[in-house]
This record gives sequence, C-alpha cells and structure tokens, in this order.
Amino acid sequence: MKTHLLEIKLTLCLVVIMTITSLNIDAQSLRLIMMPVSSGDACLVIFPNGKTMLIDSGTDGKYDDIVEPFLSRHCISHLDYWVLSHPHPDHEGGEAEMQSSGMIDANTVYWDYNTFNYADAFTAEGVDFFIYNVKDVSIHGNNGNKNSLAFRMEYNGWVYTTGGDEGVGSMQRFLADYPSLVPANVRKLAHHGYGPYDQAFLLATDAQLILVPNKIDIIAHGGWFAMMVEPIVNYLRNNGGRAYNPGIAVTGIDGFISIKVQNANDWNYTLDTYANRYSYMMSDWTQCISNNNYDASLTAVVSISDPACNSTTINPVIMVKNRAQYTLTSLEIEYDVDGGSSQTYNWSGNLPPGISEEVSLPTMTVSAAGNHTFNAECSLPNGQNDQQSNNDDISAQFSIASNTSAVDLSLAMDCYGEEITWTVVDSNGVTVGSGGPYPLSFVGEPIDVQLCLAPGCYDFNIFDTYGDGLDGTTDTTCGANGSYHINDDVGNTLVQMATPFFGNSATHNFCIGVITGIPSNTVDDFKIYPNPFKNSFTLQLSENTTYPITIEVLDYLGRKVHTQTITTSATEITLSNQLSPGTYFVKVTTQTTQKVVRMVKIK
Repeated sequence: MKTHLLEIKLTLCLVVIMTITSLNIDAQSLRLIMMPVSSGDACLVIFPNGKTMLIDSGTDGKYDDIVEPFLSRHCISHLDYWVLSHPHPDHEGGEAEMQSSGMIDANTVYWDYNTFNYADAFTAEGVDFFIYNVKDVSIHGNNGNKNSLAFRMEYNGWVYTTGGDEGVGSMQRFLADYPSLVPANVRKLAHHGYGPYDQAFLLATDAQLILVPNKIDIIAHGGWFAMMVEPIVNYLRNNGGRAYNPGIAVTGIDGFISIKVQNANDWNYTLDTYANRYSYMMSDWTQCISNNNYDASLTAVVSISDPACNSTTINPVIMVKNRAQYTLTSLEIEYDVDGGSSQTYNWSGNLPPGISEEVSLPTMTVSAAGNHTFNAECSLPNGQNDQQSNNDDISAQFSIASNTSAVDLSLAMDCYGEEITWTVVDSNGVTVGSGGPYPLSFVGEPIDVQLCLAPGCYDFNIFDTYGDGLDGTTDTTCGANGSYHINDDVGNTLVQMATPFFGNSATHNFCIGVITGIPSNTVDDFKIYPNPFKNSFTLQLSENTTYPITIEVLDYLGRKVHTQTITTSATEITLSNQLSPGTYFVKVTTQTTQKVVRMVKIK
C-alpha cells in the first residue's frame, strides 16, 4: 500500500511542473550526463519525456565553473527535479544561485535523504526507482556520508545505481535484502573512489561501466580504489562477467561522460576530455546563446589568491563568458579595490559562443590591511560596444592581515574526513581560523593550511562527530590513523597530536610572539629576569598591579609545564630541572588581560 501512496504523491507533484524549453533529443531515450566537477557529484538526467533531473550539483565553485555553463549552453533554465544525496559542500553547490536564477523553484520536485523510506519503489517520468538507502541514524549514526540517499533507476531493462557517498553498510544491506536488484549496467562509485567498498556488492553489481566522479589522482593515488575496485574489475575481466571488459570512466580524465539509453540491449556512452570541460556540447543538442553579436560577461570571481602574511598584493582570477553569436577575440577588463584607482587588462584569445574561460589578472597592490572589496568590469568585446551591459561587472570580498606570523597546520585524515572540523581561537574567544569537514580527503594525505596570526596565545580545537578522533586502526574497514601538527614559520612545532583516539575533541594551547599594547591599568610594566635562565627566574610586578595574578609557563608545543598564583610584587619562579633547554612562553594573566614573554632556558 505504501508504494501506491508514494506513486500518488509523486503524480500530484508532477501535475504542476512547468514545461521547459523543447529539447533537441531523440524521443524515448534516457540520457545521463556525469559532469567533471572534480571530487564531487553532479549528474544531469533527461527523462524520455524531456523532463530534467540534477542529482547533486558539485561545490559552489564547480557549479559556477562547470554545471551552470553546461546547462546554459544546452538551453536548460529550469530543473524539474533536484536531488541532493546528502548536504555536504561538494554535493549541494550553487543552491542559492539556482534559487535566485529560477533554475529551481516551487515547481521543482526536491528529493533528499529524508524524502523516502528504505525499499520504497515507484515510477517517475517513465523510469522505475528503488530506494536502497536513506537517512537512518539508528543504523548510520550522524555520519552524513553513510546516510546518503541511494537508489536504483531502471528504464526498459537498463539499470543505473548511485549512492552519493554511502558507506559499506548500505551496500551490504541492499545485497542481503534484494540481491536480484543489485546488478546494474552502470554503477556510480560512492565517495568518489576514496572510501571503503563492499567487494561482494561490487562483484554482484557486475557493471559494464563504472563511473568515478573525481580528479585524475584517484587512479594514480591508489588507496581504496586500488585495494577494492580494481580487483573486482580485473576479476570480471578474467572470469567472464556479464560485461567481461567493464569500463572505468573518471571525470577528471574523461571529462563529461554522456550515456544514452533506449533499452538494456541498445545503449551507449561517450567520453570527452577534461580539457574540453568548459566547452563540451552533446552532439544532438542545440547551443543556447543570445541574439547579440557582442555580449561578454563576468560570471564569477574564481579566486583572490590569499596574500602571504603581511603582504599587500593579490592575484585575482575571474571567469569570462562569451554570450554572443560571434567568437570573442578581445576584451577590456578594468578592476580595482574598494573603488580606488583601477588597472586595465586587455585580454585576447579565442572564445567560442556560449563558452567560459578563466582569466588571471596581473598582480595588484592593496594599500592597507583589513577588509576589502574587489571589483571588476568588462567592456568592448572585439572592440565593439557590449549589447548587454547588465552582466559586465562583478565583486568579491577579501581581507588582508598585518603584523602577523605564519603558522602551518598539517592535518591528515583517517577514512572519515567528513567527521572532522577544527578551529583556532584567540585569547578573547574569537575564532581566527577554521576548517572542515573534509569529505574529499585522501587517507593519510596531509591537508595543509597556512594561518596568519597576530602575536598572542591561541587554542587549537579539533572535533570529531563520531567520537573516535582520528583513530582508524580499530575500524576493520579503514586501517589507517590520521594525524595533525602546527609549525611556526621557522619549523618549530607548536602543536602535536598526542593520540589519534581523542574522542569528540582535543584542545592544544600555543603562543606566537609577544603580545603588546596591554592597557596600563591592568598588568602594568613588569620585568622577568634573567633571560636566558637556568631553572628559575624572577617576576617583578609594578606597585599598582591588582592581585591575584596567574602565571603559566608553556613549552613550544603549547603544553603547560608550570602554573602558579602570584600575590606579591617580586616572586621567584622555579621550574622543574627536568625541563629541556629551549624556548618557553611565560603568560601573565588577570581576569581581563594577558601578556606573554618568550623565554629561553639554558643548561
């Protein structure tokens, strides 16, 4: 009964769907186009009746760079379905832009991991669907990847299965409960080829084509792909599997992957090249361009490369699109910061109609530290007046820090980077750096982040939503621990992971340089002597100091090696004679302020 109710619900939704521009495709064919959005998912489905479905949409950057231009080139301005397998940044990109442009609206049918129940079966747009994974915290916990919406599509006997970033558990349950539904002509690999797989499930899938939405290094790097996928492919090739010679298509190598289906015995796929990712057109589709002869636009600020600490130079990269009927060969680009004096860059090239290209602008110097706005505007396409001037300008925010030092965070994941986040918080409780989650990370491959920090003391906090830290060796499907450390700009270690099994979180305190500018009525002038010292030093405070005062001594890893409460103006601080010679930080703290001095211990 549940299946029939679901069919009725879907039918009622579909009655009010807007008709879209007539598509130039073969009648009665099902189309799937896997887009090269690097380590993320974006698959366009064109149903036999011409309705459209987008399964995930890459990152924000890849939506702007790849997905939206592809849809625009093919005259698709509205989606009938948008499917989000799970809310991770490499799957839900461009949502705000799709809403503002009308690509998705109230007439778009939305599916996610909360829409269905396990084993729901229904027909939509002439295609049969079977749901084999949904969000279920009782089985998957709060792991976003493992809760991915996963389903099977069948059209005239031809089968495609896709699972977002699902885990081993959903594959095993599908195989155990519905083994006859597991075989598929095309299988889209979960988790972009990074994560673990159930080999029995892959073997039972017996696919003729395996899709890997990823960069080229998924094959070169090896890892889970080499351990679990390639042996299955080789087994099928050597033991007479249904396909006998299953193909592997990687979007980072093959670019757009287009599949066209009439039935199980009449289907084909074509592979493009990654180099053509900005211009790919399906051969039986008309191009969508304006009627203008001269229309260039700026569609995105791709990046404003972060300047080095204390540097005031930026290197902007913007996206230029030719929306006209003529090939674009020249363009004038004027850009500035905060509306100040501008620079002009004369671009030249060969940009066909409907195609986009990244343009790197010359380095620009910014006058001061702080928050800024980058502005760019294009004009004179091919030396002519632009016939559509309302798409010529673009802006983006960025900031420059001053009086800072560089620290480098190196963070290597276990098998579950999607569970890891981190923050760096200053002594006032302000978050000055953060990162994660990392659903795209390679096991054991460091993620390097540089932070520009002002002199002071900080807490590095690392969090794991599952509760086992970066411990992967106790997980039989993983077998690899993660790690992290922070070094200063001369290579000294400020933070070092003590154990991979740190539970839900770990915190490390570390200091950079000497804090200056403390108000005179708090911790006033004081002296610490001698410096360098051997085992003890004297803290001399001014007469108007308010007590009590807390003193902490930290080593270069941010570990507290001594804590003491001060109640007199001159106090001798004696440290353990077990402390190694080297650099230490003495932190003097009241309830409102603190001051830090770098000290050197000698033998």
